[in-house]
Amino acid sequence: MADLQALLSQLIQGQIDLQNHIAALAAAQPQPAPPACKKVVADPGSFDGSPAKFHEWWSKLKVWIEITMDGANDVTVAAAVYSRLTGPKAGRWAQVHLDHCMETHAAACPRSSSPSASVAHSGRPRGRDRGVLSPWK
Repeated sequence: MADLQALLSQLIQGQIDLQNHIAALAAAQPQPAPPACKKVVADPGSFDGSPAKFHEWWSKLKVWIEITMDGANDVTVAAAVYSRLTGPKAGRWAQVHLDHCMETHAAACPRSSSPSASVAHSGRPRGRDRGVLSPWK
């Protein structure tokens, strides 16, 4: 009976030692790096030239550009903006401006913090009233 008691004590002590060893190994493991925070913004879609939808689309597009195209050059941003203009007038207007931008190797592309400012400026109804080609229907 004394042998069983000694054997049981050894097993209990072995289990305690094993648990302590596992805890020490777990503590020594490097902590995984937290996942990188990714900013997710829905694609604003395309603009078909409808004046009623322009301001909502334009707001979404500016946020999308700011988040997804951080550090992109002016030509890339201009191409992203122009490629989202569709419809008979907006699409034609965008194609003319994109072609001109590409032909001049970025010299004619909009610049600075809002490379797509020409779309907002040209999208005003007064341009249509004056007969100026604009992305409006």
